[in-house]
Amino acid sequence: METKEATSFSQSSNENLFGIGGLLTLLMSGSLLSGFSSNTEQLRVHAKSFHEKQYGTHFNEFFAKTQVGFLRYKDPSGEERKGEHWSVDRIRELTCDKSFHDSVTIWDKYVAYNYTYAHLCETLSLEQITEVAYKLWFGNEYEYSKVWDFLGMTPLT
Repeated sequence: METKEATSFSQSSNENLFGIGGLLTLLMSGSLLSGFSSNTEQLRVHAKSFHEKQYGTHFNEFFAKTQVGFLRYKDPSGEERKGEHWSVDRIRELTCDKSFHDSVTIWDKYVAYNYTYAHLCETLSLEQITEVAYKLWFGNEYEYSKVWDFLGMTPLT
């Protein structure tokens, strides 16, 4: 009797671009479903559920970079921007002196801080934005998966 070897799912492999990760990215962006808008939200719900079963209620690198890649905003000078403002290394520096729940990933922080920047950079200073991001997304008033619950698998604008 021949046995099949289990194939591991690697988030960082190129296969992911055309496999489950690529499909989920298309679902998240809505581009796979253009013309079928009535089903878009339902499929996003299923994609989010799939991610939660595979990885839990927190961002990993693949989904964080995909999610932040959807950001579109104007910087303080009014110039159109897309994607990240802060790299993951900069997020580590910005958050190293703060306290987070043990399950919060660097990728949760990456999404939360970049999302907050994109929405507040025209009106608040960088220092204010980092304080707002911390209090809004990682304050003790809400469960530790708040970033995923509100931003996971939703196109960001």
